[in-house]
Amino acid sequence: MVRAHAPGSDYPECADAAAPPNIVYLRSVQRRDGSGRRYALATLGVTTAATVTVASACVIPDLTATGKACPCGAELVCDPCTATCVPAGSERDNCDSDPLAAVQVTNLIADWSTPNVIRWSWQLGADDVPDQLVGFRLVVATSVAEVMSESGSARVYTNKDSPELRAYYLRHTNGLDPVISTFSDQLEPSTLYFARLVATDTAGRVSATNVAQQRTQEPAVGSLDVFDGDEVAATQPALDFSTMCATPARGCYSWQCEGDAPCYENLRLRPAAFTLGEHITEGQFATTAFLEVTLEVQGSPSDWSEIRLWLQAEAGPHRLNGVTFRGDADLPGPRVYQVPLRVLQRGGDPLAYATIESPVYETGVGLSLDARASATIHRLRFVW
Repeated sequence: MVRAHAPGSDYPECADAAAPPNIVYLRSVQRRDGSGRRYALATLGVTTAATVTVASACVIPDLTATGKACPCGAELVCDPCTATCVPAGSERDNCDSDPLAAVQVTNLIADWSTPNVIRWSWQLGADDVPDQLVGFRLVVATSVAEVMSESGSARVYTNKDSPELRAYYLRHTNGLDPVISTFSDQLEPSTLYFARLVATDTAGRVSATNVAQQRTQEPAVGSLDVFDGDEVAATQPALDFSTMCATPARGCYSWQCEGDAPCYENLRLRPAAFTLGEHITEGQFATTAFLEVTLEVQGSPSDWSEIRLWLQAEAGPHRLNGVTFRGDADLPGPRVYQVPLRVLQRGGDPLAYATIESPVYETGVGLSLDARASATIHRLRFVW
């Protein structure tokens, strides 16, 4: 809001003294009125020796109005995308994000990292139209500029890399579990990465999150193989292959779904008893220790899957749920999955270091596969 007042009006400070003769002048003075409000005095005049002609105005900007052009007063900030004043906390830092997009994504954060993997999560909009989503993509790079330009070191993860990015809800969950997390993999250890998630709708409009950052963990210093093909390392415990839902194949521990789709089974490795606490310190458990599974799925991807660890002292396994295992229908070959031991949960409670002093009973993955799809564990190991 701008008010203009003539000299001698209800703002008497707007009156200006006569200027020296024969001078054309423009004058601006900052002052306050009796109530403490700030205003600007702008005066334009032409003087001669005989007469004085003056036109003056007092301009009082309202710096508290939301939506006005920047600059902004107290409790408001300048939104760089619109150059207008908005309440603090509502300004945007992703100006290419369309607020009218059918699916809105916000608040990207890094949940955790290993030397080669970062897990990211985000929030979805309350008024989203799920069936208008074309897909998500995650852009990861070693600088913010390369994330924004999707160039240089940037890698763009799409549904080819991570099938969960193709839909608003995870498959086989009856629309109850929206896609709010994914992995970026094949990363370098001890490296700071930046990421941004982008959602595209059927009208071509995009919504984009903030740029988040996370450093990958230091390179591992030790590991213990539970299974590595048909070669048994000297430190590897003997395997007791479970016949409940899996049979050993040449060089790998595999299982094929032959029932009605989708069929869900646990692909389990039951090694001879050994104790992780004998190898992993409490400090390593709290920071760097993780379970690594090299898994190949032939056919369609496995949706709503899990990575699991069951210790003898527990009534059931600790899990990381909601994982999607990529199938070779998208990209051929195995993929390496890494998950910190400390984030595995059972009944909402995370795995504790005291628990890993109990011998390992079983470890592996749970899969939800289409008919005639198969899954193969090529390697499973604990790393720290």
